[in-house]
Amino acid sequence: MSKTQTYPSILIIGAGIIGAAMAYRLARAGAAPIVVDAGAGGGEATAAAWAWLNASWGNPPPYARLRKQSLGLWRELGAEIPELPVRFCGSLTYDLSDADLETYALLSTDDYPIQIIGPDAIRAREPNLIDVPARAALCLAEGVAEPLASATILRQRAVALGAEFRPHTRVLGLITKGGAVTGAATDAGDIAAGIVVCCGGIGSPELLAGVGFDLPMTTPEGLLVHTEPLPRALTGLLVAPGMELRQTNTGRFVAGFDFTGSIVGEPGKAAGILVARINATLKLPEPARPALTTLGKRPTPKDGFPVIGFVPGVPELYVATMHSGMTLAAAVGMFGAAEILGEAKEHLLGPYRPDRFAQA
Repeated sequence: MSKTQTYPSILIIGAGIIGAAMAYRLARAGAAPIVVDAGAGGGEATAAAWAWLNASWGNPPPYARLRKQSLGLWRELGAEIPELPVRFCGSLTYDLSDADLETYALLSTDDYPIQIIGPDAIRAREPNLIDVPARAALCLAEGVAEPLASATILRQRAVALGAEFRPHTRVLGLITKGGAVTGAATDAGDIAAGIVVCCGGIGSPELLAGVGFDLPMTTPEGLLVHTEPLPRALTGLLVAPGMELRQTNTGRFVAGFDFTGSIVGEPGKAAGILVARINATLKLPEPARPALTTLGKRPTPKDGFPVIGFVPGVPELYVATMHSGMTLAAAVGMFGAAEILGEAKEHLLGPYRPDRFAQA
């Protein structure tokens, strides 16, 4: 992609991690996208993400390949942007039966090693565990990207390269003329664009319905509790019985009931349960105390897989919406930007095109 090339005007709807990654890659290629967000930036799903970067458990091979590719691109982004809070700290999983642990270990590959370790190795890795399990799966290829900080930094880098960011701008609908999408109507006025990129998360189905495309989506809720900062007591991510747990660069613990989201009717009570589990899991210099609880909705297409690509019959409209946005953002940002700017289609995205729903 040559920076002397003239690109169409591009409007990105949504400044969560996907929209921010797309904006950065487009601006880095020489385009000047306009990014709008209904809030201050960061999106609803991104703000409530546990932020686990992984590619392993339960993923069919094509999806695992895409996720692995994205992990590699996250590493490249971390080297390219030193302030990006990406950390490949590894994960320790012991919420599975012995049989399931063995099945999990069978997913190990040269570029994604998974090994079963015993109590001594577990204790050496996580010396602050109170109850050391008999066995656990260790995957050093996994990590975390701090959600809001990563989205903000990528967006700021995009702006420094020529993108424009318009926060607190709510999109009311897409503008069409003669069957073509020509921009979007917002509460701050119309914005014309040659290409519109829909990264609106749970708001995407409503926008796409305006051009006659039905995107079936579920929006499971997920609750996370964030504690007050404490000294470092955890090396990597823990996937433990009844809780997923990590510690941020600032010392806060972030805990949830499961990484795909849980419907929680009583957030205060649930947060109390999670904090009690943190204190029962780790030897800490003082008890963990809750500071913040987030309850977010995960944009999850009906079949569970991402939706990425141009909308059938609407070549001016590109959509990128998915659960696991944190893991996939690095790949979707790079590959999506290349497709939007007219490069060859990325084969890794082939199974996740919007037309699979049109055909259904």
